[in-house]
Amino acid sequence: MLLAVVALPALAALVCVLLGARLGDGAGRLGAAAAAVAFCLAVGLAVPVVTSGPVSAVIADGDGAAVVGLFADRLSVVMLLLVLGVSAVVQLFASRNLSGDGRQVRLIAAAGLTTTAVAAIATAATLSGLVVAWLVSGAGLVVLLAQRADLASARVGVRRAVVAFAIGDLALVLGASVVWATVGDLDLRRVDVGGAVVAAQRLEVLGVSVSAGVVVACLLVVAAMGRSAQIPLQRWLPATLTAPTPVSAFLHAGLVNAGGFLLVRLGPIFGLSGVATHVAFVAGALTALYGTVLMLTKSDVKGALAHSTMGQMGFMVMACALGAFAAAIFHLVAHGMYKATLFLGADSVVHNDKRRQIVARPAPAGVRWPAGARLAVAAIVPAAARAAALATVASAALEHSGAIVLITFAWATAVQAAWAWLDTTPGRALVGLTALAATCVAYAALVAGANAFLAPALGELAHPVSSWWALAPAMALLAVLIARLGPASAWRNAMYVRAMDAGHVAGSSARGASRRRRRGRVAVLHAPGSVTA
Repeated sequence: MLLAVVALPALAALVCVLLGARLGDGAGRLGAAAAAVAFCLAVGLAVPVVTSGPVSAVIADGDGAAVVGLFADRLSVVMLLLVLGVSAVVQLFASRNLSGDGRQVRLIAAAGLTTTAVAAIATAATLSGLVVAWLVSGAGLVVLLAQRADLASARVGVRRAVVAFAIGDLALVLGASVVWATVGDLDLRRVDVGGAVVAAQRLEVLGVSVSAGVVVACLLVVAAMGRSAQIPLQRWLPATLTAPTPVSAFLHAGLVNAGGFLLVRLGPIFGLSGVATHVAFVAGALTALYGTVLMLTKSDVKGALAHSTMGQMGFMVMACALGAFAAAIFHLVAHGMYKATLFLGADSVVHNDKRRQIVARPAPAGVRWPAGARLAVAAIVPAAARAAALATVASAALEHSGAIVLITFAWATAVQAAWAWLDTTPGRALVGLTALAATCVAYAALVAGANAFLAPALGELAHPVSSWWALAPAMALLAVLIARLGPASAWRNAMYVRAMDAGHVAGSSARGASRRRRRGRVAVLHAPGSVTA
């Protein structure tokens, strides 16, 4: 069953390659059917995994260590359900979205192969198997992004993705090579993943003796940064928007979020170095803030969603650095399903916006409360709901300080949602606040439940980042929200324009013109009597 779960999408891709254009719109339905059957098998696989423990399909040596093969534990099952579920929906969507497009068969074939590669990452029983699957998934993603290579902006996106993936994948190969040269291949079926053995080895780097574990841990962080669009390797993600909408949604099936899974699966090695965990935290925090700020300024739907994804990936990497692995996986799965849905509905958003422009509606008017009272209610209701949840149904979350920090970040999001409701919905304040409080309780309970469910499959982080470090990005995020809700000012308008241009994708010949336009717009915003953004 495990072998079938991983192989079925690739078999459908092979059929697409062999039959080619003769399949037509049936290619998407074939790929969706294969992924859906694999999803159902993964559900069946989850039953023995949860009740009896991990299952394996491996070739082992005389000592019982895996030489090659697959295995599934609770973490693998969760990832398989995400990858296969999103893949099935996206390919079915593509059969209609790309109906009559000659590129559909090629896209579905690449999606099937990439789905199998990501499933193999989630179920690899050895480090070598994980590395091979990682490289194949990156190549498959590049093929998907090149579907509109006839457009200059798409070629820019492909080039950026190739550069970022090359840096990250090279780091992963180098890290794995260090492991292979010192201790041999690793059996990933063991929760400790050989972390203590790797840490005991020494390397000579420029005449200095360093722990092999430190070197490998830092290289793992670089690999995660490249695949999950973390600063300074973040430029590839906003440049992929020219790809068909199904590709943008498919990114969330364990591709752009693969960096988080890598750090969790190899957590005992990633955590060997305090330098590695702190670098991951800083990169994640900067990316979360950068992506969030740019998301708030983008006027195009897919542009806003892409930068939101970038910020959310930073949030995920931060969670890994804090050692909150269960919370990171919960976030990875929830965000993957949610953001894939939003990408698939991007066309509907544009359509509905045009309808609103044709049929005028009155401007929204919120409750007639003073601004101070609205802000106080927006802050207190989510805080009280989360405190009640932590004292009752989510008390298990108190066992890990990292999870508490993540719940604090979620509180900031809830404050913004409550403010928006009170600001735009008159006469129904109690309804919105009640629904928000229930959501806050459910979120905390789900984080605690994810921690309990995944605990048997997760290793420990030897050198996690102190939870106090998370106060800095939390305060920065709060400052962004306050500035966004506050009155207009010259400096805020200037920052708004710079954020609008920050993620702009243009060819080399257009860069100078883009900078000149940016300076011109900033000057206009500062001019007396001008209309501000």
